[in-house]
Amino acid sequence: MRVLNLAGLTLQCDADQVTRGDALAQARQAVDLINLTLQREPYGLAAQLMIDEERLLAEFEQSNCFEDDEDAASAVEGGLAAA
Repeated sequence: MRVLNLAGLTLQCDADQVTRGDALAQARQAVDLINLTLQREPYGLAAQLMIDEERLLAEFEQSNCFEDDEDAASAVEGGLAAA
């Protein structure tokens, strides 16, 4: 199996609703949950995310995803109106 290293990957999730602890603990828990999904049968990819504990850095920042969703919805509605 090949390994793909992704530098600069950011995970956006509802961290405090699904995981607990500091940023590093929540990052580990999120990776565990993602791995369960990646490996789920019958459509699993037989893939897993692996953490390099020596290089793991995690921090929270506030996301403006709801503002982005509203902009996207407006753009779709505008596109439908033009069609």
